[in-house]
Amino acid sequence: MTFLPVVARELRVAARRPGTHWNRLLAAVFALLIALLSTYTTFIVSGIPEPGFFLFLSLAWLEFLFCVLAGPRLTADTISEERREGTLGLLFLTDLKGYDIVLGKLVASSINGVYSLLSVVPILGISLLLGGVSGRQFGLTVLVLLNTLFCSLALGCWVSTWFENGRRAVLASAALMVGLCLLPWTGMWLEAMNTGFAAPPNFLWTVPSPILALLVAILPRTALPPAGFGPFVELFWPSVGCTFALGLLGLVLSSRAVSRVWHERPAGRWRARWRTAWQNLKYGSGPARAARRARLLGINPIYWLLARDRLGPVLVWCFLAGAAVLFGWVRWRLPEDWRDPGWLAVFSQGLYGGIKLWIAAVAVVRLAEDKRSGASELLLTVPLTLRDLSQGLRRALQRQFLGPILALLVMDTWFCQLSLEAGYGGNELTAPTYAARMSLLVLDAVVFWRLGPWVAVSTPQPTQAVAHLLSYVCVVPWLVFLGGVMFLGLLDYWRIWKPELSEGHALAAWFGLGLANDLFWLAWVRRQMPRRFREAAAARFAGRPRWWRRALRAG
Repeated sequence: MTFLPVVARELRVAARRPGTHWNRLLAAVFALLIALLSTYTTFIVSGIPEPGFFLFLSLAWLEFLFCVLAGPRLTADTISEERREGTLGLLFLTDLKGYDIVLGKLVASSINGVYSLLSVVPILGISLLLGGVSGRQFGLTVLVLLNTLFCSLALGCWVSTWFENGRRAVLASAALMVGLCLLPWTGMWLEAMNTGFAAPPNFLWTVPSPILALLVAILPRTALPPAGFGPFVELFWPSVGCTFALGLLGLVLSSRAVSRVWHERPAGRWRARWRTAWQNLKYGSGPARAARRARLLGINPIYWLLARDRLGPVLVWCFLAGAAVLFGWVRWRLPEDWRDPGWLAVFSQGLYGGIKLWIAAVAVVRLAEDKRSGASELLLTVPLTLRDLSQGLRRALQRQFLGPILALLVMDTWFCQLSLEAGYGGNELTAPTYAARMSLLVLDAVVFWRLGPWVAVSTPQPTQAVAHLLSYVCVVPWLVFLGGVMFLGLLDYWRIWKPELSEGHALAAWFGLGLANDLFWLAWVRRQMPRRFREAAAARFAGRPRWWRRALRAG
C-alpha cells in the first residue's frame, strides 16, 4: 500500500488545478504592490536612505497575519464538512488510518496557503538588496512564518473535529489562534500593571505566543530590549518550539478524534437536557413559542427565519456592555491618559469593526448555508418575492442592530467632544473625521443588507461569504485609496505633477471612495438582483463560468 495515499492523491490533483497556480501569482503580485507602496512611503516621501527594513517589516507582519488566519480560513471546515455530508465514515471502510485522513485533508486544503507564502518569500528577499536587513533576520523570519502557518493549519484541523457546523468551527479556530497570540501578552501586561511597572516585564508569559518569536526575528540586535528586561532574545527558540509542539499536538489529537467523531451517538441524559434548555432559551417553549412563531410569520417568513432566535439582540448588547466595562477599567487604571484622542479612536474603530463583522455575518450566513443544503431552491418555489426577502432581512437586522448602532453613534459623538477638549494638534479635522466614520457606518450597514443576499447565493463556500461581503464593502475602498496615494507619489517622484495635498484632502478622498463604493453596490444590486438572483440561487450543481464571462454578464 502506498505511504500516505490520500496525501499523494491530493498533491497530484492540486498540481493539475488552475487555482493552485493563480493563487501563487496573485499572492506574489499583491506582495509586490505592498513592496512598491512601502518603498514609496519610506524612500520617496520620508527620504530614508535604507527603506529595506520598513519593506521587510510591513511584509513580515502582513504574512504573519495571513499565517495566523490560514487555519480558520482553510482547514477549520475540513473534517466538519465530511461529517455534515455523511462521507467521513465511508473512508474508514478502507485500510486508511486516522492520520492518513487528517494529513490528506490538511494537504488538500492548505496547499494554496503554503504556495502563497512561499511565493512572497522572494519579494521579502528584496529587502536584503535595499539594505537595513541582515541574513539572520530574513532566515529567522521565514522560519517563524512557516512554523506559525503549520501551527495554525494543524489547530484548524483539530478544531474541525469538534463541530459539525462549519461556521462555528471557523469562529472557534479564529478565537483559538487570536487567543494564542494575544492572551500571553495580556497576562504579562496585567502582571506589570499590578506591580506598577516597577520591575521589567516578565517575558516568560509570552513564550506560547508566536508574536515573541517574530519580534526577535525581525528586529535588529540594536532594537531588541536590553538585558535588564529579562531573557527576551533567549526565548526565541523556546517560543518556536512551543508553537511547533502545539501544531504537532493538534495533528495527533485530530488523528485520534477523527476515527470517533463520525459515529452518530445518541445524546446522553444530561446533554439532552442541556440542549433542550438551550433551545427553549433561544426560541421559547410551549404556547409562547407558538404565538411568537405565528406573529413573526404573519409579518414576514424571512423575518421569522432570521429573528426567531431571541438571544440575537441580547448578545450584541452584551458585546457593547463588555466594551463599556473595558473602557471603564482603562479609565480607572489610567485616569490621566484615558482621554487621549488616539486611544479613543482605536477603541471606537474596534467596536465599528466588530459590529460590521456581525452585521455581515447575519446578512449572509443563513442564506449561504441554505444555498449549500438546497433549502434556498425550495424557498424559491413558494410565492415569495425578492421584495419579501429584502424586507424580512431588513426587519431582522433592525431588530438586532438598530439600537447598538445608535448607541455607537452617541458614543462617537461623546468621543469627538472629548477629543476636541483635549486640545491636541489637528483639531480642525476631528469633527469631520468622526462625522465621516459615523456616516460610513450607517451606509455600510445598508449595503450589507442590500448586497448580503446576492453574496450569500453567489459564493461557493458558505464560510467565505462573510469575507467576500466585507471585502466588497470595506476592503476595496482602502485598496483604491492606497493605490491612489502611491500613484500620486510616483507622479511627484517622476516630476510629472506635484499636487499640493493636505490631510483634509486625504480625509475627503477616503470618505469619497467609501461613499462611491457603497453607492455603486446599491445601484448594482438594484439592477442585477431582479435578473439573476433566482438563477444564482438554483445554480448549486452548475459549473461556474469563467471570470471574464461573469464580468461581461455583470456589465
